[in-house]
Amino acid sequence: MRVDEVIRRLQQERPDEEVFIVINGQRSKYYSIENTPAFYHAGPHTFKNVACEDETKSVVLIPIIIKDK
Repeated sequence: MRVDEVIRRLQQERPDEEVFIVINGQRSKYYSIENTPAFYHAGPHTFKNVACEDETKSVVLIPIIIKDK
């Protein structure tokens, strides 16, 4: 997902809510975004876009940790 799409979706949420990551729909285990000074960057990386075509772009990596319930 592109950064602008993540921003657009998060802008629809309440700013005081916490954000957790769910992997493969498993809502029994939450992953928390690490509060680091900045996200990591990697790239270029080639992947399939929505049209199933190869696309090469720089990538933003978000470090996460497992959230204890």
